[in-house]
Amino acid sequence: MCQRLIQLILPELKIERIEFPTVQKTIQETQFSRGVRFDVYTKDQDGVVHEIDMQVRHTRGLPQRVRYYQGRIDSEMLKHGQQYVTLRKSYVIFICPFDPFNLGRHRYDFKNF
Repeated sequence: MCQRLIQLILPELKIERIEFPTVQKTIQETQFSRGVRFDVYTKDQDGVVHEIDMQVRHTRGLPQRVRYYQGRIDSEMLKHGQQYVTLRKSYVIFICPFDPFNLGRHRYDFKNF
């Protein structure tokens, strides 16, 4: 079901298989740092990470939250001593029952540079 959901949201991706999704994956480096709890965290056959989060309330700071999640995924991917070029692609998907930017769209795509 998870693979099918990702394919529906991102039909341009060709996902042959995914590893068993981790539900409620938590990443927190220290007790003093802000951690994250991903609703669904999985990787496909190429090691590309797909993180899916369900939003039930329209809260401020959604773009910053996505940015923070992306950074935490990257820090989880890159181990000590590894080169930055080894970072794989990753997708942060927020499913919302509301239009977060009030522009009348059902999908928004963003790329970090």
